Amino acid sequence: MRPPNTITRKKLLQAGAAAGLAGLLPLPLQAAARPGSYRGKITVYGIAVPTPGHPGVLKLFQDFDKAHPGITIENHGFPSERFVALFTAAQAAGEQIDMLFLNGQDLRRYAVAGNMVPLNRLPHLERFWPIGLKTYTINGKLWALPTGSIGGFPIFYNKAVLDKYHLSVPQTYADLLTVGKELTKQGVSAYTHDGKNIYLWPVWFFTTYAQVTGNRSVEKTMATLSGHGKFTDPEVVEALDVIFGLARHKIFSPDVLSLDTDGATAEFMTGKAAFWLHYDGVIAAVRQAAPPNLNPPGMQLDVTLFPWVGKKSIKRQFPGGTGAAAGIYSKTSPARKQIVSEILEFITTDQANAYLVKDADQTMGTNSHAKGSKDPVALKEKVFLPNMTIYLDWYWPPEITRAFQEGIQAGVGLKKTAPQVARDIQAVFNKLLKSGYKFAH
Repeated sequence: MRPPNTITRKKLLQAGAAAGLAGLLPLPLQAAARPGSYRGKITVYGIAVPTPGHPGVLKLFQDFDKAHPGITIENHGFPSERFVALFTAAQAAGEQIDMLFLNGQDLRRYAVAGNMVPLNRLPHLERFWPIGLKTYTINGKLWALPTGSIGGFPIFYNKAVLDKYHLSVPQTYADLLTVGKELTKQGVSAYTHDGKNIYLWPVWFFTTYAQVTGNRSVEKTMATLSGHGKFTDPEVVEALDVIFGLARHKIFSPDVLSLDTDGATAEFMTGKAAFWLHYDGVIAAVRQAAPPNLNPPGMQLDVTLFPWVGKKSIKRQFPGGTGAAAGIYSKTSPARKQIVSEILEFITTDQANAYLVKDADQTMGTNSHAKGSKDPVALKEKVFLPNMTIYLDWYWPPEITRAFQEGIQAGVGLKKTAPQVARDIQAVFNKLLKSGYKFAH
């Protein structure tokens, strides 16, 4: 999910940025000015949208401008859910496009379409965590550099609510149903979720599918997209049914399908729901609610992983992403390509990454030596990071992503069963295959 413009895998990342350190120290970054023939603007299209007081990568762009007289970086930032449509319009209009700053979910789309320049020969790639480079490598070519933070969707919970009713953190699915039943008696929901935002529902599937496939969700996904499996396979159906079971057992908030992000946040912050499977910007949002205290009244934030749905020998994984994907647009001019290469190098140094992580108050940077948040919940989540698995919609074609989004909403609404949703998804994939779709590894 990368990924982020709504308190979600989109917006909550920015809410986390807005809740970052109130007095962010000046950044002593220096961009080495080099003589070059090109003078003029460099245009960036992507998801970089600033929040008040926390400019993120836009400050790095400004620092680069100051060190390169005659160069002006012009940023065109859009919400992640609107980026594809708006960027497509810019392409069709023949707008100048030089650099892409993408949600990782969209990288594959543009890499396989020939819209990006391979970056394998760039120096100092060892500064990144290997999972970031692996994620942005397709067909043996590196198409983008990871920027910002590594993080994702574990389970955040309010320990104060559990303690109030003498309940423990559920370790198994059966435990979760028991805890949910007890909470319901007290007028509290087990899980809140901003279910009105259709974009977020696949995160549940990423979580459950990781377990039912024996921690081989990415491998199984690639096999299915390559024609060696189906979306009607038993593991897909089982993973969907685990989610729909939460609805059948009233684990979700009663109005989960109509809750927007503000509504889900309110439920979690006021103790009306104990758990929230959400992006780790939750940490900063909670801290922002009661500065300078660690927790607002009635909140004792903690983090865990989704309960075991089967054998405890299986890892409990959580889905996540490896920062925004920064790359070079294939149709930029050679002179501008050189400048964009320098910009990429500048915004992905260890020093720049440490700034981005600090500005957004995130858990861990995409660079292995960049320091992340010192918040105790962030540090606990960092322990879980080796169990992170990449968002599957970074591999799915957009049509399949939409089919999962709509199908899971229908299943949670108890309008369709897991086998029915799986068949619907496979039908969409069959149409893609007939139209010539081929998966790029």
